[in-house]
Amino acid sequence: MNAYELDRHPSFLKSMQYKPLISSVTFLNTFFSWYKFLQKSNKFSQKQIATYQLERIQSIIRQGYNHVPYYKELFDKNKLKPSSIQSLSDIKKIPLLTKNDIKKNIMQIKARNYPANAFQNRSTGGTTGIPLYFYLEKSHWLGIHFAFNRIYMQQAGYQWSDKIISIAGINQQAKKHPFFKTIELSSFHTTSKDLDHYIQLINRFKPKFITSFPSALLLLTNHLLQTNKQINTHLKAIFCHGETLEEWQREYFKNTYNCNVFDQYGHREQCVFATTCTKSNTYHFFPQYGFIEILNKSEKPVTREGEVGEIIASSLTNYIFPFIRYKTDDLAQYTTKKCSCESTYPIVKKILGRTQEYLINKNNEKIPITGLYHLLSAQVQNIKECQLYQDTTGELIIHYVKDALFTEKNLKQLQRMLLEKLGKDFTLVFQSKELIRRTKHGKYQFIIQKIPITFT
Repeated sequence: MNAYELDRHPSFLKSMQYKPLISSVTFLNTFFSWYKFLQKSNKFSQKQIATYQLERIQSIIRQGYNHVPYYKELFDKNKLKPSSIQSLSDIKKIPLLTKNDIKKNIMQIKARNYPANAFQNRSTGGTTGIPLYFYLEKSHWLGIHFAFNRIYMQQAGYQWSDKIISIAGINQQAKKHPFFKTIELSSFHTTSKDLDHYIQLINRFKPKFITSFPSALLLLTNHLLQTNKQINTHLKAIFCHGETLEEWQREYFKNTYNCNVFDQYGHREQCVFATTCTKSNTYHFFPQYGFIEILNKSEKPVTREGEVGEIIASSLTNYIFPFIRYKTDDLAQYTTKKCSCESTYPIVKKILGRTQEYLINKNNEKIPITGLYHLLSAQVQNIKECQLYQDTTGELIIHYVKDALFTEKNLKQLQRMLLEKLGKDFTLVFQSKELIRRTKHGKYQFIIQKIPITFT
């Protein structure tokens, strides 16, 4: 049910669907209606995709202009009307939406034609650890997202009867979801004892699929090999999400579990949903979820093979708190090539991670950390995990967790590796930790960058 359907119902009906006892029905109705639509639209031609996206963008823009104070003021200030957007290329007339815009105008971006109990407060920790707060439509957003996930998983052979293990940021150690035949395990609980318990649970449950943050699955996989334990079930596929999946991790998981490894890119703002496929590791953007632009620092579309730009996303599902031309701070590598899967969906060669995944040396130069995590994991022994923290130009704090065999020789090895990769224009400060704290959503952050990174 979108904003225009809401307007046709009495106020008590508008709010009923969000009440606790009815919200689960709302979730299921939303899930199945979107699932059926995705089955059909999955075969859309490029022309059909463009038509759908334009209709949806125009619909959300009308919603924003008529019911969202922020967009009414933005359009009037720029002498725009909803009728100004007559083609997908016209969207560039609308100014970009930044995280700072959202922080300053959060109450003004809330749609006025929804009841108070429809708003679900959400947040993302981000790479800086500073939360961004926003709103999604209660029950609806989860139903929509689950529908996209199930369609995505079907390319790897998923069927409704298949069991799934999901490793994600839940507080309790394990949680069952009988309807979806899923058991969730917590990425917060990853001691040796926890991991032993997870292995036993997986072997009893016998899932066909695992979905996980790469960092959590890495801990489980390392523990399996170090303790000579096994997963006694044949996995059809592994689906990674929530963090950047490094190529060496993909190969490590593929070789260990003898199955295909897929990656999903998205974020909690629910503006973009992209996945790899059975034919390649390029990322396919689902056009029903969001309209995507890849822009350079001059806010012009990237057009050359291998060119890098920022992902700008306009949600096509969120009427309650519209994200229109949202700067994600994520970088992607553009490609002019087509995937051999013959999908009509737009693709990019790589998701390169956050614009914040850089360090600043003493000369105020940006140093990318791509590949550094792999080097440290592969070549530094007896360190379970480490994390880079920077809040001062030219200074880098390294948090590290020792294992039982750790010696000072290993610390010197870590120091040497960092100097070889980053150069000598950093002061390195090493701090031993009992554990690396996860974000409140259970994700591991290899880097916490407090210095704002700009590309102007």
